[in-house]
Amino acid sequence: EYQEQIKSYGIQQAINLYNTFKDLEKNSEELKWGEEIEYEVVTRDCRDGEIKIHSEGFQLVKQELEKSTIEGFICQEEFGSWMIEAVPDKPYKIYDVNASFDALHSLVKRRSTINDKVFYFGVLITSLASVPNLGTKN
Repeated sequence: EYQEQIKSYGIQQAINLYNTFKDLEKNSEELKWGEEIEYEVVTRDCRDGEIKIHSEGFQLVKQELEKSTIEGFICQEEFGSWMIEAVPDKPYKIYDVNASFDALHSLVKRRSTINDKVFYFGVLITSLASVPNLGTKN
């Protein structure tokens, strides 16, 4: 029942976007793209094993990353102070044959750098779509 309505809305939105931008002239060399990884910084209580969001996770990551010279990506605060967004420092060119390889390399580098620099006893970096216990009592 809802599937047809959602399809209809999606098609209408695509048509509206096409009509809005169909006359836009852009050189293909100007088109760029990028991606992001969002991390959640959580702590694990060693006594009871409970996982909780780290309320100052961004500051923690920022301090650790500032201690070393890392090129290729930027970390910035995301939705809450316990979330981090890691984005490439330069966008990829849309028609560059190496762009997908560059993106993959960048993703792997960001994950390993952030995990290697910030991970220590009791602090964990996740990249889940949502924190499973967010909004619960503890």
